[in-house]
Amino acid sequence: MHIQSVQSPSAYQDNLQVVGNNRNSQEKTSVAKEESKHEEICVASTDRVDGEIAMLKAKEAQLASKLGSMDKESAEYGALEQELSQVENELSRKDNDTYRRQNTDFSSGVDIDA
Repeated sequence: MHIQSVQSPSAYQDNLQVVGNNRNSQEKTSVAKEESKHEEICVASTDRVDGEIAMLKAKEAQLASKLGSMDKESAEYGALEQELSQVENELSRKDNDTYRRQNTDFSSGVDIDA
């Protein structure tokens, strides 16, 4: 029987540390793989904008019905007509896709079940 070389105790410990470090990196890799299974979910909501638009449409309808039942000679008629014009302008500015996109609320998180 022939012995080629004998490792010193410090060399043996160095090899154990290398094996230990490989084990830690494998554990980190498996944890990273598990974390990558979770998908991020992004939810876009236009509910707030749609609520604003619905309120403006209701106000427009209310003002239009008041104006329809009012005498054109009345002092309030001019003020209501001006208010209706302002509501219509705001409604035309907000009731479109561009305004909805600009004012969309986004929420994000991690979906655990994905």
